[in-house]
Amino acid sequence: LADRLQAMACLRRGDVATALRLARGVKASAQRLDATERCRAALTLAVALGAAGRPADALLEALDALARAREAQDSRGEHAAARFLAQLNEATGHDDLAREWRALGP
Repeated sequence: LADRLQAMACLRRGDVATALRLARGVKASAQRLDATERCRAALTLAVALGAAGRPADALLEALDALARAREAQDSRGEHAAARFLAQLNEATGHDDLAREWRALGP
């Protein structure tokens, strides 16, 4: 949890390189944890990759987060992943796909 929060704090400060390093570590550490934690780790990395201007990689991580949320039957995680996917698609000019992802939300 601490590294996940620190990664997000780094993003807020504009320190994308540190955020990516931390987020990658969070993702690697989460592999031995339950699906909910793997979802959170993948979503953290997706956000960091998006901030780094790597939308294709961010998309893959966000889809992994969505899959882990569904595996865990974690509706909050599923909605968070869908919201991020909507934002990512909107940022890359895919407004039609963004609407579809938003439709999955609460």
